[in-house]
Amino acid sequence: MAAIMGEPPRPLPERPYVDVLIESLPGVRNKFTHPEMQAIVPPGMAVDSLIVAAEIINQLWPAPSPG
Repeated sequence: MAAIMGEPPRPLPERPYVDVLIESLPGVRNKFTHPEMQAIVPPGMAVDSLIVAAEIINQLWPAPSPG
């Protein structure tokens, strides 16, 4: 992105990405499971939320390799 904007590249953050996830995922989970207000959503929107949750779970606990 920096190259597109004509800026010098930014240094990588000091904190490992996994530490950021460990810190932020409980808050994301709480927002999904305890929303501030109730909502009735069409099935398409509900499916999108389930897909996001499944992707997070699958990346945290990948399927074991066969063999």
